[in-house]
Amino acid sequence: IYKTKDFKLHRLVAKYFCNDFAEEKEIHHKNFLPADNYAENLLCLTKKEHIELHKKIENANDPLQ
Repeated sequence: IYKTKDFKLHRLVAKYFCNDFAEEKEIHHKNFLPADNYAENLLCLTKKEHIELHKKIENANDPLQ
């Protein structure tokens, strides 16, 4: 019996091509296209950094801000 593990492509690309990759970090797609997994499009962020980035982006897109 073989054990298999699923891998998300963006995590594999980040692991091998992004200098700041760490297993506990989240991967953010800069252009918001999950299918665009080129290393240049990926940011490795802590959960806190990822949440803060999305809040900043949401506020920038909010016409009432």
